[in-house]
Amino acid sequence: MKISVDEVLNCGCRNVAKENKCRENQSMPDGGNWSDLSKCELLQRINELGFAAYDLQLFLDTHRDCKEALELYKSLSFTYRAAKNEYEARFAPLNAMSSSDKTPFEWVSDNLAWPWQKEGEV
Repeated sequence: MKISVDEVLNCGCRNVAKENKCRENQSMPDGGNWSDLSKCELLQRINELGFAAYDLQLFLDTHRDCKEALELYKSLSFTYRAAKNEYEARFAPLNAMSSSDKTPFEWVSDNLAWPWQKEGEV
């Protein structure tokens, strides 16, 4: 059975460059951009990509020689990083390791309140 990105997540990895099969995944399947998504939509997409990549990682633990799964894992991982980078550039770090090394420490700074501290914002 052939595994494709579209079957797993419909990410649109159809037109690929020879040197980097994941390059096209920086854009959305319908030709849109990550910047077109709302905060909630982008976070949902990041969660979906992370789940699919982790699931493939577990598959690869027991199927080390499956080239299709490895290519799909690389593609999903690249797409995950692109979505995560967009989210963090527009909104806030998703975890402490993604925060900047500037003082004050961004992860707990006043301008980046915790979700429960932001009334009415989703």
